[in-house]
Amino acid sequence: MFELSMWRCSDELLVRANELHRSSKKDSKHYIEFWKKDPPSEPYRVILSDVNALELCFRSLCSCGDRAIADGSLLDFLRQVSTFGLSLVRLDIRKESDRHTEVMDAITNHLENGSYKGWSEERRQEWLRSELVGKRPLFGPDLPKKPKKSLTCWTPSMSYQNSLLTAILSQPPDTIQGSLRVIFQEEVMEQSFGEEHLCFRTLQRYPDATLEHGMHPPVSPKSEWRALMDEMAIISTEKYRSIVFKEPRFVEYFRLASPELEFARMNIGSRPSKRKPSGGIESLRAIPWIFAWTQTRFHLPVWLGVTIDLVEMVFAKGDPGIAALYDKLLASEDLWSFGQQLRADYEETKSYLLKIAGHRDLLEGNPYLKQRLRLRQSYITALNVCQAYTLKRIRDPNYHVTLRPHLSREITDSRKPAAELVKLNPTSEYAPGLEDTLILTMKGIAAGMQNTG
Repeated sequence: MFELSMWRCSDELLVRANELHRSSKKDSKHYIEFWKKDPPSEPYRVILSDVNALELCFRSLCSCGDRAIADGSLLDFLRQVSTFGLSLVRLDIRKESDRHTEVMDAITNHLENGSYKGWSEERRQEWLRSELVGKRPLFGPDLPKKPKKSLTCWTPSMSYQNSLLTAILSQPPDTIQGSLRVIFQEEVMEQSFGEEHLCFRTLQRYPDATLEHGMHPPVSPKSEWRALMDEMAIISTEKYRSIVFKEPRFVEYFRLASPELEFARMNIGSRPSKRKPSGGIESLRAIPWIFAWTQTRFHLPVWLGVTIDLVEMVFAKGDPGIAALYDKLLASEDLWSFGQQLRADYEETKSYLLKIAGHRDLLEGNPYLKQRLRLRQSYITALNVCQAYTLKRIRDPNYHVTLRPHLSREITDSRKPAAELVKLNPTSEYAPGLEDTLILTMKGIAAGMQNTG
């Protein structure tokens, strides 16, 4: 913003700047801190509210003989704002549902209506509906004005009750109506936008897919299809929950046979791995939940409970033998039988999938993808083995591996001091080099699998 400051201006811009500076306290209080740091001797700085303010600056520069400056970065910025708007894209507000409950509780207590937290679900819904249709304003009059369409919707995560969704009125009735909203997690930002050609390819895919959907909309499901899917969903959900939520050994098995515990302690994600530090499986965020199973090549959340579905790619990337290695090294012996049971379910689901698809081998109908996965498999497998043994050494400091490196004599004869290993991560709580090795294997497996969560 301060690159657009100027020491002389047109009368038109001077009038506008003085109007803003002399505006009432109600209108200007949001900019008090901004103006305090701006002594009278410094240039006027116009708060941008829309493209008109930029055009005003442009005209002022031109009238004062600074056309060369106006035609520089300001003109570029004008064109960008005219094309994309000041907000570029609409933003979602995402917050855990407990925070919503706390806000509502503060409001009802302030209004002396009682404690929202203590109300029943029926009373919460009744109060929210009454507020939505009532005359009480939802926003205060002193809220700073934002450009239109800069905010789109508020999404509460971990929402289990209808009262948490009652106030969300901006959701579209269908999934795609000529537009598509996409959220990119920070973990895969480099993969999709790290290089110029990747950026253009990524941005091209989404409008292409949206246009294709509009030109060739999917066939509307028949009533008998819906009935069959409802029946399948009931069976699949019961199978999934019987393992993940009702099996007493599952939580212990998951935490021992995967890098979930280490992932939670390492700063390699965009947010904490759990919404509640003391919570169980249900408090895990989607990324670490899927990430942990992807690392072990087992992909349990994808196939568990699914007996007929097009998940060939997931099975092509999977390897129950690798998952068995993690079990042997990391899980206690009393959990090995549970792991064997899950791998038997995996093979059974895979056989059903091939039978329904009419294929003898996975990805029989997509040889290009099959070849790509085959080329990556040996590298990913090596990383899996390295990660499994690294996790073993992290969890059991007394465990030692007999190292037999197949390295050149130039490397093996190196006289580099062992103290250099400590410099890898001097703040690590593990033995030198282990945390760095684990992080590298996690990133390598995620890159090879093209799945992070």
